[in-house]
Amino acid sequence: MKLANAILDALPVNIALLRGDGEIVLVNEAWRAFAKANGAGPANVNEGCNYLAVCDRAAREGCAQAASVAQDLRNLLQGQGTPFSTEYPCDSPQKARWFSMEAMPVSFEGQGYVVVRHADTTALHESELALKQAERRFESILENAPVYILLLDAQGVVQFINRIDTPDVTKNEILGKSLFDTVAPASLPTAKAAVRAALERGEISTFSLSHRRRDGSVRWFAIRVGPLRDGSVTGQVVWSAADVTEQHALEEQLLQAQKMESIGQLAGGIAHDFNNLLTAIIGHAELLRLHTVDANHERASQILSTANRAADLTRKLLAFSRKQMLQPLRINLNDVVRDVVTLIGNLIGREVRIETQLDPSLPSVLADPTQIEQVLINLAVNARDAMPHGGTITIGTDAIEVDTGGKTPGMKPGRYVVITVADTGLGMDSATIARAFEPFFTTKEKGKGTGLGLSVVHGIVKQSGGYVSVESEPGKGTIFYLCFPVAKGSAEVLPRRTVNLPQQRGHEHILLIDDESAVREIAVEILKSHGYEVTAAPSGAVALELAKSRGQPFDLVVADVSMPGLSGPEVALQLRKLWPNLRVLLVSGYSDEALVGPEALGARTSFLQKPYGVSQLGARVREVLDTADDA
Repeated sequence: MKLANAILDALPVNIALLRGDGEIVLVNEAWRAFAKANGAGPANVNEGCNYLAVCDRAAREGCAQAASVAQDLRNLLQGQGTPFSTEYPCDSPQKARWFSMEAMPVSFEGQGYVVVRHADTTALHESELALKQAERRFESILENAPVYILLLDAQGVVQFINRIDTPDVTKNEILGKSLFDTVAPASLPTAKAAVRAALERGEISTFSLSHRRRDGSVRWFAIRVGPLRDGSVTGQVVWSAADVTEQHALEEQLLQAQKMESIGQLAGGIAHDFNNLLTAIIGHAELLRLHTVDANHERASQILSTANRAADLTRKLLAFSRKQMLQPLRINLNDVVRDVVTLIGNLIGREVRIETQLDPSLPSVLADPTQIEQVLINLAVNARDAMPHGGTITIGTDAIEVDTGGKTPGMKPGRYVVITVADTGLGMDSATIARAFEPFFTTKEKGKGTGLGLSVVHGIVKQSGGYVSVESEPGKGTIFYLCFPVAKGSAEVLPRRTVNLPQQRGHEHILLIDDESAVREIAVEILKSHGYEVTAAPSGAVALELAKSRGQPFDLVVADVSMPGLSGPEVALQLRKLWPNLRVLLVSGYSDEALVGPEALGARTSFLQKPYGVSQLGARVREVLDTADDA
């Protein structure tokens, strides 16, 4: 018996032996230690104590589990029940603890007993509780993650998905289904290859794909595919998808802007070179027409007419490439709209109604009013063509404040004046909108449009420091937004200078600088035909040498802006060091902001746009020469 007691005392679990009436007849040392630790004395939990009475008292004190235990014990003691186990909490002075209890009947010398085993399961319970808390935290993290996380098997069947926040599909429609069924055919090979790479080689793959929703909208996702690891590759794949639709749209807009910039640079360069050729053609044609009266006179007129149409085309290219000369003034765009509405009405016909919605408190902007009129005319004509059966064009103005972003990428924060031009026409789809401002792109029939109207709009607005965007849907009309920064400072609105063509002949000595021989030769011939003495130079360096060797100032320097080596403005600045009051006329196929413009050279400086004719060159030269010294 002593050996049996020693064995019981050595066990790490609490053991008590109950006889038929529920009295405790034997407990081991672990039981006694537990009773002592919980403040219980020998009278209520040790030998001689009735365990059923303890349970009944606990039940009366509100412990429902105690009543159930007491009933199960009575059944066992009466030989009617079966062994059972349960778990219950027990508050000790140190901390709340959990115990498991097992009860089983035994028989000794014809008398029935019940062995009660208690074990402290606090650590196990706390571990299970911590695991459940960790699972809840993990579930919360997954539910709030900004990406979709899926678990796929080797066939691409979805085993798990963290969340679904779109009305387009539910979890039940995804779980247990192949993810490959939702992937667009064009992206399917990439998706399957990524899953194979994860399963066979444990590789991680990244790519992007698009998904068309049931409502027809398209969303873009950045995908990351990798193996699920549990010490080794498990045969399952983690597929994460981040919605990058907005980022993708911005990237597309940036690529479009870069493409437009590249096309603009190309168009500007072509227009510049073409203007040099047209200058020679127009000059020779005009001189030929002036000196002939026979059939050659008519031929010269035809050449001149064709060349002028080509010059108009190059002006449109320069407008698109933002390399044309502007004469910006501090203006109120309401005045521009009012002035141009009547002209637009005459252009588009009576079937189209024009309405205006103008903000009366509009601030001023710095822009060339003539070019803004051209923008509005182009948009109105474009709107008319989109309304073959008539409709309404609404031109509105408003002042807005932009904090971050705007209707176009890169729009700087600040105050803007917005012109909106809306029509009720056919509208455009997204593919057409993406190319709307490209030069020579048109949806009109062959021969009914050059494809430069919107390109010119884009170029003028951008060169004026503004932003242009468009919103449209097929069958719902189109709205163009033209945003111009509000003018800073208190500069007065200056009236546009008008020039009456003066007497074009003269006798002064002119230094002509142009690297294009054809342009140089016709300019010399035109100037000499007007009575001027001309010294010609093919470059800025040669011009400086001629000026120094002459020893006295020329009456006027006519210089091309863009030349190899020294540019026209640079030559002018060098010559001004010799003769500060030297008059300068800069000539160019386009005006580039990177070049020093006339305003940087101060007074007695003017500009002439190529291509020019006999009368334009003669008039501008005479105008500059007749400018007062203090001008």
